Amino acid sequence: MADRLAGGPSETLTRLLLTPVLPDLEPQVQLFDDRSRLVARFDLGDRTRRLAVESDGKAAHSGAAMVAKDRRRDDRTELYGWWTERVTWFDVRRLREQTVARVLRRAHLLDQDTIPDRLTRTRTRT
Repeated sequence: MADRLAGGPSETLTRLLLTPVLPDLEPQVQLFDDRSRLVARFDLGDRTRRLAVESDGKAAHSGAAMVAKDRRRDDRTELYGWWTERVTWFDVRRLREQTVARVLRRAHLLDQDTIPDRLTRTRTRT
């Protein structure tokens, strides 16, 4: 049940919740730039869809400073064509159906390549 790659219980629960419906999600997917520098390591990632799922534990991702840092990271990875869905401990424990539906909707939009661009730039798919 536990995955040795998971960063904690929240990541394991997120994986167990989402991989039955999105089997292409892999743990600890790394994103590199054109110079082979690490840009991000996603808790879960679907390389084909360029969908990242970040499991935000309560302690590590609380407070305005962490939320702002996470947002900057998401904006940076979006420049590389990745979309990040954030899932909280509460989402995984108490809002399971809604969380699965939200991530599935995002995956469907990525399949259709119909995601509105938050930063007014065109998504590139390679």
